Amino acid sequence: MDKPADPPVTGKIVSAQDSGSGVILQISVPAGHGLKKGMSGKVNGLSKSGFRITRVGNRRIDARMSTIKSAKKLGAKKSVTIRKK
Repeated sequence: MDKPADPPVTGKIVSAQDSGSGVILQISVPAGHGLKKGMSGKVNGLSKSGFRITRVGNRRIDARMSTIKSAKKLGAKKSVTIRKK
């Protein structure tokens, strides 16, 4: 029998900064989230908003978006979803 999928983790964007290769996000997540470097997620309500986690802390993660080149394009979007595989 296959193991059931872990529920997704919801987080909130704390900061977004432009970089030469996209946008760097700092995201607040709940403690005990079980996230790992290399996992991917998306900004809720924004198309083509995928990101990949680059650093994991207890309640904060860093991620890089390469499909969006300006933090201004995030607008008021602050919620993210990360699916654990």
